[in-house]
Amino acid sequence: MMAQNCQVSEDSFQKIAVSFNSTSLSVEEIKELDRILKLNGIKLSIDKVLRMAKTVTTIQVRLPLNGELLSRTMVMKRHKPIEKLFDENFWVTQ
Repeated sequence: MMAQNCQVSEDSFQKIAVSFNSTSLSVEEIKELDRILKLNGIKLSIDKVLRMAKTVTTIQVRLPLNGELLSRTMVMKRHKPIEKLFDENFWVTQ
């Protein structure tokens, strides 16, 4: 795929919070998240996973030529233990 030169205005960039931005979870949600973490070999507490997930940034850019919306999640080294949680197919197969 060949990159095209285009100008993207500053307001086209949006940082969005991941879906883990609320720590007020019900008991059922906590149990389910704990089950999923164990099932996938993520040996971290739910609190630690939620704290880490809050610091993951997703950037969305709308291309001006065709209006296509590109979305990229930036997983840093410190997020490696929970990286698979941000794979778009992860939650589909659970």
